[in-house]
Amino acid sequence: LCKNDTITLMATPGFSQYQRSPVINISSNSNTAVVHPADTTLNHVQAATVSGCIVEDSLLITVNTAPSISIGKDTTLCYDQSIQLSAPAGFSSYQWSNGGQTASTLVQTEGTYSITGTYSNGCRSKDTIIITKYTFINPSLGIDRSVCNNYKLAAGNYQNYLWSDLSAANNIVIDQAGTYWVEITEANGCKGRDTLNITAINPDPSGFLKPTDSLCKYETLVISAPGSFSNYSWSTGSSQTAITI
Repeated sequence: LCKNDTITLMATPGFSQYQRSPVINISSNSNTAVVHPADTTLNHVQAATVSGCIVEDSLLITVNTAPSISIGKDTTLCYDQSIQLSAPAGFSSYQWSNGGQTASTLVQTEGTYSITGTYSNGCRSKDTIIITKYTFINPSLGIDRSVCNNYKLAAGNYQNYLWSDLSAANNIVIDQAGTYWVEITEANGCKGRDTLNITAINPDPSGFLKPTDSLCKYETLVISAPGSFSNYSWSTGSSQTAITI
């Protein structure tokens, strides 16, 4: 039998007393004993009649084993990765928990996977592995849009960057319309990618103040910019549409 298997031994019934050895890894009741030996063992039984006559018999139980089987340590993959799980050669048959019946199987989703290998002596070995995946994270460059000249396009905080111009900083400066992409690498080695279409480069605002003006020493002067801009930053520190000097 194989290791961890059990076997039922039945002695001839009708005796008044039965004595067995060894007494470990055995449970007995009258003439029946259930044995689960750890190793090859010579099992002996002695039976006595009411009148005191004794008979005995022995049985050698050979315990077979199968080589251990290993499919590796628990593994975490990137969201778009798969893994080929492989068991060692030498078994007469293989049975994976996902239905595979060869020495290897392709895993593409998270989960717990196990394999049972049957050796030539009929004994089996089993191993289990847990496959998890890192959370899917992609950089976001936003929606397609027009931007100002020398617009700084950033991709967020990641380990490494590769832009469409082959630069490796966390941002690039946009000075012309076109398609831009970035590929990022996280600390765990997983990669993500996003693409952005810059539709146009908007011209910088200009000519919204008079080139010169004058006032008398005792006067004040209101300088105003058009009200169509979203933000204002004057040399005085004001953010209003007009200042008085």
